[in-house]
Amino acid sequence: MAEPDGNYDWKENLRLLNEAARLNVEEHERIWKAIDTLRNSVLETNNGIASLTSAIRDLINRIPPENLR
Repeated sequence: MAEPDGNYDWKENLRLLNEAARLNVEEHERIWKAIDTLRNSVLETNNGIASLTSAIRDLINRIPPENLR
């Protein structure tokens, strides 16, 4: 960045900053995609749990009360 004669290579510094910014944006995009995938997975899991809970409740309701002792 600093040359032996004291000149500062601002073009190289700007290039490095732009590259770092580009990599940062790519990483953020990757993270947000992963978060969206996780949200969808959680919603599917919650729906499956709700369905399973409902099915168990229906089965329990079919048991005659005298058999629950």
